[in-house]
Amino acid sequence: MSLNEVGTAREGAGSFHPVRQSARLLDATHDWALNGGWGRSFVVATLGMGLATLALLSIKGLLGPGDTALLILPVIVGVAAVGGVRAGVLGALLGFFVAKYFFFPAYYSLHSDDPRDWTSLVVFELIGLAMGIQTTRTQQRQVDLGAREREASILYRLSRELATEESPEGVCRRVISTLAGIVPDGRSEIVLATTSTLPQRAARSTPGDVPPRAADPSGSVPTTRASEDVYGEQRGDTWTTTLATEREEGTLNITGARPGRRERRLCAAVAQLAATHLARIRLRALATRAEAVHETERLKSNLVSSVSHELKTPLAIVTAIVTNLLEADLEWTPGTVHAELEVAANALELLNASIGDLLDLSRLESGNWMPAFDWYDVDDILGTVIDKVPRIWQSRVQLAVATGAPMVYVDFVQWVRMLGHIVENALIYGGDDTPVTIRVYRTNNALVFSVEDQGPGVAPEEADQIFGKFYRGRLSAIAPGGTGLGLAIAREIVEFHGGRIWSETISEVTGNPRPGARFTVTLPNSACRGATDTLEEEE
Repeated sequence: MSLNEVGTAREGAGSFHPVRQSARLLDATHDWALNGGWGRSFVVATLGMGLATLALLSIKGLLGPGDTALLILPVIVGVAAVGGVRAGVLGALLGFFVAKYFFFPAYYSLHSDDPRDWTSLVVFELIGLAMGIQTTRTQQRQVDLGAREREASILYRLSRELATEESPEGVCRRVISTLAGIVPDGRSEIVLATTSTLPQRAARSTPGDVPPRAADPSGSVPTTRASEDVYGEQRGDTWTTTLATEREEGTLNITGARPGRRERRLCAAVAQLAATHLARIRLRALATRAEAVHETERLKSNLVSSVSHELKTPLAIVTAIVTNLLEADLEWTPGTVHAELEVAANALELLNASIGDLLDLSRLESGNWMPAFDWYDVDDILGTVIDKVPRIWQSRVQLAVATGAPMVYVDFVQWVRMLGHIVENALIYGGDDTPVTIRVYRTNNALVFSVEDQGPGVAPEEADQIFGKFYRGRLSAIAPGGTGLGLAIAREIVEFHGGRIWSETISEVTGNPRPGARFTVTLPNSACRGATDTLEEEE
C-alpha cells in the first residue's frame, strides 16, 4: 500500500470504484517505474508508444504527417506522466523514430529528402518532451501535496490520542497501531532505552503475536551492511529509527518490509512524536519522584522536630523534679513530695502517650497491627473511651446514642483508640468548659459516629490536611503540645475497618450559626447487627 492510500484504505471496503481503482493503478505504475531505473522506464515508454503506433497505423490513410506528429505529442505527455521523466525522454526518442519511420515520406526508412521534415519532427518531439516533464513535475507536486496532507492528518490524530495517555504502554500501543496503517506489511516494535526512568514493564511493546525483543544493554547495534538516510537506517529487512528528544528514549524497528521514502518520512515523524510523549511521561515521573523525596524530607524534619520536643519536655520535667527531690539542703513535706511526684507522673504519662502514638502509626502503616475483629457493643466502646479521658474533662463529654445501640464488628482496642484521639482533639480545641458531644446513629448505608465541639471549627483548606502525619494547623497555638499524629492514626484505623472519616465546620454544613467542628466516622451496615433504632442527627 502506498502512502497515497493511507487514511483512505478503509473507505468503501468491499465495493468497487472505477475512478479510484484507476487512480491507484496509475499511482502503482508510477511508483514501479520510478523505483526501477531506466529499465522499467523503457518498458513504460515502449508499451505506451507501441500501443499508440498500432492505433495510428489503423487510421494512417486519414492522417497527414503533421496530424500524426500532433497526435504523438499527448502520447509522450502520457508516458511521462505515468513513468516519470526518464520514461518521457525515452518516449520522445521512440516517438521521433516512430513518426519518421511510419508516417513521414520515404516510409519505412529513416532517410528524408526534405530537411523540413527533420526540423518539424525535432520541434514536435522537444515540445512533447517539455510538456511531459512539466506534467510529471505538476503531478509529483500534487502527489506530494496529497501525501503531506495525509501525513498531517495522521500525525494530528495520533497527537490527540497520545495527549490522553499517561503510561509508556499506552503510548506504545497507539504508535504501533498507527504504524500498522502506514506499513501494513511490516511488524513494528518499540524498544525503550535501558537507562530510561520509565517503568521496566513498559520497556517493549509489539503488535499481535510478535515476540518482544530485549534491548541490548550496551546499546550497540549489530554491524551489518546498512543503508541510511535522514529518516532512519535499513539493515536487511529491518528499518530502524531513533526515538529521541534531548536524550534517547528508545528505538523503533519495522521488520519484514522496506518502506519507501514517504513511508520512512512519516514513520520518522511518528517516532519523533512518540519520543516527545515518552519524554513527557518520563519527566512527569521524575517530578513526582522529586516531590515524593521532598515530602519525605519534610516529614522527617517534622518527625525530628515534634518527637524531640514531645519527648524532651516531659523528660526535662521529670529530671528537674527528681533532681530537686535529691537535693540534701532542701526539706520536703510529704504533701509537697506527693504534689511533685504527681507532676512527674503526668509528664511520664504524656511521654508514654507520645511514644505510643509513634508506635501505633508505625505498626498501622507497616501492616503489623492488623485488626482483631469481633462483635462488640457500642455502649461498651463509648464507656471505655470516656474512662480513658482525663478526669478533669470527663464531665464535658456528652453522649447522644439511641437506646439499644447495635453491635459492631471491629477491633475493640483500635476503635477505642480512634475515638479517643478524636474526642481528645475536640476537648483541646473546643474551648474551656464547653461540651463535646458524641453521637451515634444509623443511616440507610452506615452506622455513623460523630464528635462535635463548640470551638472555632475547621478551615475548609485544612479539612483534609489535618489527617496528615505531624500536621499542626492554624490553631496549634491553642495546644502547643502534641505530635500531630492523633488524627492520622484515627484515619488509618478507620480505613482498615472499611469506613470513612472527615471533618467539617458545623455552621457551614447546616447553616446554623452554632460554632464548632464535627468529625464524622462511618462504618458500613455490614459491620453492624442488632437494634435498628436510629437517632436523627440534630441540627
